[in-house]
Amino acid sequence: AVALLAALALAACKPEAEAPAPQAVTDAAIGHYCGMMLSEHGGPRGQIFVKGEETPVWFSSARDTVAFTLLPEEPKDIAAIYVSDMGA
Repeated sequence: AVALLAALALAACKPEAEAPAPQAVTDAAIGHYCGMMLSEHGGPRGQIFVKGEETPVWFSSARDTVAFTLLPEEPKDIAAIYVSDMGA
């Protein structure tokens, strides 16, 4: 019984996958809600990586980035969230 409990405990301790690195904004980065080309947008931007997807979902604002996580119709299996730092 102890061996079974130890095996179950070890199986539950799987390491988390490494988060994907943020991507640079290119002409291919289009805002998810607004359809705007983000390379032409000078304001804050966000990107969300959904598990199983190689490219991020792009947003033209930090607000839209957060809204994506709260809306029930959007995916919840998020691997990473990044927003730009306008002070940098």
